Amino acid sequence: MKEIKEREISSMPHFQPQIKNLDCQKEKITAFLVDGRELSIPTTWFARLRNATLDQLKNYEVLPDGYHIH
Repeated sequence: MKEIKEREISSMPHFQPQIKNLDCQKEKITAFLVDGRELSIPTTWFARLRNATLDQLKNYEVLPDGYHIH
């Protein structure tokens, strides 16, 4: 395996794919990204979401920049 040197990493473009859509379930939130990846995070990781109802979890907005959820 090729070793990547620190200077090579610092010259790589930083690409952060935007959120296309979300799927909120009681146990987890899944973000669908524009590059086709899916990322899931357990709601128990967030104190404010831990006891939220499913209706509350589904009350979200992906902000127009595609990088933030409210």
